[in-house]
This record gives sequence, C-alpha cells and structure tokens, in this order.
Amino acid sequence: MTFKDLKIISFIPCDRKLLRKDTLSKHEVFCGPNCITVKNPQGYETLQTPLGLYDIQEIAKTLPESQYPELIIVHSDNDEQNMPRNLGYFKVPKVLVLGENAEITKTLKYAQEEQFDFICSENNREVLSFYKDAGFENTFWSPALNFRRFSQPVRLSPLNKIVYNGTVGELNSYSFKCLNALQKNGIAVNISNCNPEEAAALYSKSLVSLNCSSNGEINNKVYEVLASGGFLLTDRLSGNSGLEILFQNESHLKTFSSSGELVEAAKFYLKNQQDAISISRSGLKQFNKILSYEKCASRFLNFIFNKEIEEPFQIKPRAKTTTNCTNIYETLKKIQFEKPGLKVSLSENLKKILADKVQSLHRLTFNNSQSTELLAVETNDIEGIELKAQFEKQPFEELIILNEEGPLDETISIKLKKFGLKKTGIYPNHFELKSILKTAIKLSPHLFESLVLQLDSKGKLGNKPLLELAEKALIQNKETKAEIIATKILSRDRSCRGALEIIYKIKKKVPGDLNLILNHTELRTGLTEYPMKILLVTNLYPPQELGEYGRLLSGMAKVLFERGHQVYILSTNQAQFGDVPARERGVFRSLNLSGGWQNGETFSLSEVRTKNIQSKNLATLRTHIRAFTPDVCLLGDIEFLGFGILRELLNHQIPVIHYIGNSDPGFKAEEHPQSPLYFKALASKALLIEFGRKAYSLDHTDIASAGALVDFYNFEKEPSFDKLKIAFIGSILPENGAHLLINSLAALKNHGIDFECEIAGNRTDENYLKQLKAFLISQGLSRKVLFSTNKGRPNIREVLARSNTLVCANISEKNLGIIQVEAMAAGLTVISSAKGPAQDIIDDGVNGLLFNPKDNQTLTAKLLLLAQNKKMAKALAKQGQFDAVNEYNLIDSVRKLEEDFKYLKQFSEPMFLK
Repeated sequence: MTFKDLKIISFIPCDRKLLRKDTLSKHEVFCGPNCITVKNPQGYETLQTPLGLYDIQEIAKTLPESQYPELIIVHSDNDEQNMPRNLGYFKVPKVLVLGENAEITKTLKYAQEEQFDFICSENNREVLSFYKDAGFENTFWSPALNFRRFSQPVRLSPLNKIVYNGTVGELNSYSFKCLNALQKNGIAVNISNCNPEEAAALYSKSLVSLNCSSNGEINNKVYEVLASGGFLLTDRLSGNSGLEILFQNESHLKTFSSSGELVEAAKFYLKNQQDAISISRSGLKQFNKILSYEKCASRFLNFIFNKEIEEPFQIKPRAKTTTNCTNIYETLKKIQFEKPGLKVSLSENLKKILADKVQSLHRLTFNNSQSTELLAVETNDIEGIELKAQFEKQPFEELIILNEEGPLDETISIKLKKFGLKKTGIYPNHFELKSILKTAIKLSPHLFESLVLQLDSKGKLGNKPLLELAEKALIQNKETKAEIIATKILSRDRSCRGALEIIYKIKKKVPGDLNLILNHTELRTGLTEYPMKILLVTNLYPPQELGEYGRLLSGMAKVLFERGHQVYILSTNQAQFGDVPARERGVFRSLNLSGGWQNGETFSLSEVRTKNIQSKNLATLRTHIRAFTPDVCLLGDIEFLGFGILRELLNHQIPVIHYIGNSDPGFKAEEHPQSPLYFKALASKALLIEFGRKAYSLDHTDIASAGALVDFYNFEKEPSFDKLKIAFIGSILPENGAHLLINSLAALKNHGIDFECEIAGNRTDENYLKQLKAFLISQGLSRKVLFSTNKGRPNIREVLARSNTLVCANISEKNLGIIQVEAMAAGLTVISSAKGPAQDIIDDGVNGLLFNPKDNQTLTAKLLLLAQNKKMAKALAKQGQFDAVNEYNLIDSVRKLEEDFKYLKQFSEPMFLK
C-alpha cells in the first residue's frame, strides 16, 4: 500500500480553504461543521458534520463503502466545535492533532475517552510531554503539517522596511510592548492585518517581517514569513518550543529576547540590508529543505505506519505528571500571557513536580523569594473554615475595591490564593470578582447570597450571579423570592432570557418577551391576496452586512415570505463579514463582487478582472432567472455588481423595484433606464430632493420609508431611566462617529455624571478601534464602556434591552436610520446627528433630540440634558415609540411595495407588450 492510495478521513473545525492545499492522499475526505458537502462520482471530497459533539457512526452511514477509512485524523479546537465521538467504530489508527494553544486538560480528557493511538502537535511542541506522561506512547511533533503555503517570486530589493501583520493586542501584551519600543525609538513599522495570501506577498517584498508569538510558542507566522522568502525577526522561544531545532539564529532568521534587543536588531538590519536579504534566502532554503509539504506529509505518515521519524521530532518520556500539575501549568501559562515579565514564586514541592516544564514559560521569572510583590503558588490546601473565619473579620466584598489602599497580611494573601482567588495585579488586596464569587459559594451558600446582594446594590454585578440565586430559590420552592430577584433583573435588562424563564416557571404563562426570543421569526403580517414569485438581488445579504441596508432588505424578504410570496435571494458570499449558515432557505450566494471594503474604505479590482466578474455575474443571473422564473424583482445595492445586472433584468421583461438607500443608485443620471418596468423606491424625502438635484428622472419614483420590525423590539416593560445607559449600534468606522460619543463620555465623567455605555458593531477598521480603546484607557473609562459584536436582530434586541438611550452619531449621509426606529420601538430616547435618510425620522424635542456632528459639544449638551431631566427623557421616548409603531412599521412599507409591484406587472403583460 502506498500513502497516496490511503483512505483517510480528516475531521477539521475550520473551513477547508484555511488548511493545506494538498491532501495526504488522493482519497482524503475532510469533515467538519464549517465544511460544505461536496461530492464527486468517486464519493465525498468534503462533508459537513454537526456542530460540537456528534457520533461518527452517523457519518459512516453517509459514506460509500469505497471511502471507509484506513486512517482517522481529528484536529482539536478549544471551542469544541468539532468533537467526533465513538471513533472506535472504525477499527483503524486514530490520530489527534492538537490545535494551536490547545487546552491540555480538555484535550487530554478527550484523547483518553476516545483512545487515540497517536498524539501530534504542529506548533506547541512543549506541551506534548504531558500526553506522553499520561500514557500516550506514540506522541510526536509534526511542524507545519497543515500549513497552507503561498509561494512568492524572489525579490531582488525590498519595497518596505519593517512590517508587522496581525493584531497588536492589549496594552500589557508582548506585541504591544515590542511595537511601542520601536515607535519610541523612531523606527517606523507598517502595521497591517491581512489574510495569509496577501501577507505572503507583503513579507516577500519587505526588508524585515516582525513576529511576536502570542505566548512563547511557534506560530504560523514563522512559517508564513520564511516560506515567502521574507526575513523573519521574531522573539526568542524556549528550547522546548523546537524553533532552534528547525532554524538557526542569524543563519535562517534573527531572534530577540527583549524590546531593547529588538530595537538594536531593527536598527542594524535597516543599516545592513544585504545581511537581512542573505538571511532571508537561507531561511527559505532551510524551510524548503525540512518543511516542504512533501517532507511534512511523509514524516507524519511514516511515523503512523512505520514508526519511523527523525530524533528531533520524537517526544521522550519524562517523570509522571499529576492532573493537578497540569492545571497549575495551564494557570501559569495564562498568567504568562496576561502579565509577561511577572516574577513567580514556586514552593519547593511544586518545583520538583513541574521539573523542566516551567522552562517553556520563559516570559515568567521563577525564584523562591517570599516578597509580597511576587505571585505565590503552593500545592497544599487549607481548610475552608479558616478562610471563612477570615472573611468574617474583613468583609468579603472589601477584597474587591472597597479597601484598596491598606496592605494585606502576606499569610492571608497566600491562603486566599490557595483557595482559588486570583489577584488582578492592581492593588495588594484586589482580587478578581469571578474568583471571589466562586470561593464564596464553596464556603457557604449564605455567604454567597449575602455577597451577591451587597455587590448588586452597589452596581458591581451582571445578571449571572443573581440568576443563580433565583434558580436556587426556585429549587427550594421559594417562588416569591425567585420572582423578586427575576423581576429585579428584568427592571434593568428587559430581554434577560433566564429571568423571563423563571417568571414563566412560576406563573405558568409565557411572557411576551420570552415568546419573541423563542419565536423571533414569527411575524403578524396577514396573507396577501396576490402571491408573487419575487427575486431579490443585492451585493451583501445578512448575516454578512455593512451598515443597516442589508438588515432592511432581509426584513423585507422575511415579511414578503410571511405574507405568502415566494422569495428567491441572489447575493454574494463575503467571508470578511462573517460566516453564513450552512443551509439558508431560498438564499443563493453565487454572485461575485468586482471590489469590496477593507479597513473602512472601498477598493475596486482592475478593469480586466471587473469585466470578467461582471460577465460571469450576468451568466449566473440568467441561470437563476431560468430556474426561478420570477414575476418581479426587488433590486438592492448593486455596488461592485455592475449596472449590467439591472439591464439584464429589464431585458428579460421582469418588473424591477430598485430600493435605494443613498444618493448613489449605481448608475449616472444619463444612464437612467428608460423602461416602464423600472421603478425607484427611495428610503426618504431627503433622497428624493437629492435625486432631483442630481438630475435623475423622478418618473416611476416613490418614497418607501426605511422601516423596522417594530413588534420585535416592543418590550412589555419600559426601560429604567435611573441613570444614562447609552447604546451605540453600527459598524465601528469613523464615518459612523463612535469617536464623537466617546469624546462626550469623557465630558460626562468630568461633569460627575454616572453612566453605562455599550458599543455594539462589526469591527471593520481595527486601527480606528484601537484608537478608541486607547483614548478610553487614557480617560479612565475602559470599565465604563463595553464593546460587543452586532450579530443581527436578536443581538440588537438584547443591547437595546440593557439601554435607555441610543446615540446615532453618523457623519456620512448613508445612514438609513433603521436602528433609530428599532430603538424608538424599544422605548429608548434617541439622540441623532440626523444625516442622510435618517433626518426624516427624528423631530427635535418631540420624539428625540438632534445634535450637530461638526460640534461635539452639542452631543455632550444633549446627554447632560437627559441625565438631568429624566421626565423629559421618558416623554421623548414615549412619543418616539408611538411614532415608530405607527409610521415606520416595515410591514406597512412592504405592503406599499406590493402595490407598486402590482402596478408594474401590468407593463410586462403580453397584451401591453404588443
């Protein structure tokens, strides 16, 4: 049997495209929750599996016998998205490939339960000894096994000086400190965050490519830079990592062990460029010699089937390790990541147990001093009763922030840590809240309850601890107590599912808000008398979206479907805006874009590529028209799809309503279609005026206000206006004005105004986001502002449920104002810059407040007004809610579109055409 004929099943947690391009054999099948099922005449190429835990026997049922495996490979992941079970169903060798930064305790348990024959790691060589010690004899290292290479032409001279590709990290992270040191010494670094293919081109044309490992282990960037022919300047790793086995310092790459060394190395190679170029070529040669795909695949399969592997890739047995030691090692590794450079004191007993394993934690300093500045780690436990007695002397909650200045006795500090409490590193007696609550519940349920209620009264807790109390009360048949706690949670977070479920269990009646959460796809629309086949064409479709337009179109599609129409959606798949469901009812993402959006800006492809893409799009459109035979088309945004899409629809005599949300419809005024089948639906009166100013034809044009699914946001309870709870929802881009809000938050702090703020949005401009966070830190506001991700309507509803004020600070004219309507429906007070179509929605001082985005003080003034006049805030919110429900209901907007479709259809009838 040759390896190329092996029948292999590889279970992977990621998209197949992120893995090596080649297969280990011509019969390798890739399975995973993020794979798309692809079948050829010989069988499956890729196969989608359920998310999380699933029985491999179910996969076996779908495989033809000719694809029954002779080898099974499972790639682990910490998120447990890919957890095949019952692997013993196939009586073949089973290999567990550890993912990057794999959690030892979790993966070791999985490996033991499924009885893997082989354990392999690509990057984290230093952790393999734990698996060897646990009894897995066939444990080995296989670097770059799944590395996807993008070969580059050899550059004779670099175009860039120093580049860094990736996220910078938090202020205390290793990468931030390194980049900060370069900046302070006047050394410019080109920072980017591009995909591996683009990164390969960047490395090949740069003099120096900087890499900082996240936690002291080999990362894929090492391979990416060297395989691209770039010069790698990377941090020095421990001997256990294996970097020195693969590549020699100053021959194949250059390493540094401190920010000072980094600065000196950068200065040297900027001055001696030929040295950098020479090392980069040696590095490429070494990579090809030992880590070419053929070498990696051969090394991997030779060990599995022939037990042959070179000595550096073997893992030798060491002293047995207890589970407790594994936990301590992982804790230390986490500490190393969060606080590189920290001094750590180990007890003698623990030093013996950990032995050489601490060598891989080279960013920590280990010694035996008992200074109070050191983190003490012991192995022996203490009695809980002793700790509890200590908390009676010093109130438990004071350990968080109430008594920060006074020193804490070192013996007490050690006892606290032994029991699981973790210091935040800010003050001597400042412990992590989460660890305090865990310890309290271990010591005494009464102590836990007392602590939770005290902290909640001071506004220092989220919902989870209170929910625990309510659930315990429910179990103990204390329904009144459980209801009081649940009601308290709902008074500040109207969409808390846990609290709503407790109310349901007590009252045996489903609260309306819970019903909306559980059945958020149901709409009360009524059925149409004239069902149609409606084709919807647009460039982006949720969950992939940029701004509000996609959410508006998906809402229209939802209402049309609920009213009995057949809806067929044709769009694109833009992975940079997130994943899409494996199965989407009536959604086909088979179009392509001739440009896109990156770091908050648009870009276009070359003219040749654009023509090619648009030509293919027209062929794709014709195919879908033949398949669906639509009665009408609802056309969305055609940016980067091309004007030809509209022409093609009209050439097929399909009536088109073009829903336009900004002043650029995708064609010039002189190109306006002269067809009775074309109708423009504009999102606002302001757009109608703008189109008239730009000399677009206003025939067959109407206003269809951008509405929202207001019922979904209409909560049973009104929001509390006890203090400002501000929401900002939208893509985090300069044009959306998050910086205006953050500037005003700093002013509110200076005025002594208490507030909370949540910024929920997709992060499409990482540099802008870093600037926002850095400013918040500088103003001491980082704990007052929560950043979260906008994941669509259910997520938006949750954010609005926690808020009483929405700030819409758009600077550009592209804002449709949908989020304003959603917030108004939820009972929030809206403060808006009223740019673009959104300006029709807010009547200043009646249903909301307006401010001038060119004058930040006007926003601050409006926020101060609401903070100091709660009665006014409630009145504005009440009128806003009334207007949202009665004037901006998306169901009414869709009914208007239906009337327009019926009007247009007459022009496509055969008699009219004659």
